Amino acid sequence: MIECNFDGSLCPHLNLIGGGWTIEENGTQIKTGCDTMEVEGISANRAEYFALYKLLNDLVKMKLNKKKIHIYGDSRLVINQMTGRNQMSSGIYMEMALKTRDFYKKHYNGNIRFQWIPRGQNAEADRASRLNFPI
Repeated sequence: MIECNFDGSLCPHLNLIGGGWTIEENGTQIKTGCDTMEVEGISANRAEYFALYKLLNDLVKMKLNKKKIHIYGDSRLVINQMTGRNQMSSGIYMEMALKTRDFYKKHYNGNIRFQWIPRGQNAEADRASRLNFPI
């Protein structure tokens, strides 16, 4: 089984959002990833979706997207929208949310279980989300 965590972060004074993610296979960590993107309009939800999008892309690149996957995140909004519990409505994050949802639908066949976790249980993905920010 593949277990993953994702988290987004903000660097508002530089208009950057960051994403961090971890990937484990059968209890062994096989990757920690991070990326940043300059944007107009900083939003925590946008950063969370950016992190999830990058994680989903990594899983496809690593040819893991056909396996059983459990994804954990500390954003209730993202988890609930990806599972269909909440509708996507409007906001600055919507472009990234729709891009993530469309990528998910194209490359995954329902083999992912999304689960919300408290922020304190997402420390490694949170740390990774800030790695590329200038000090």
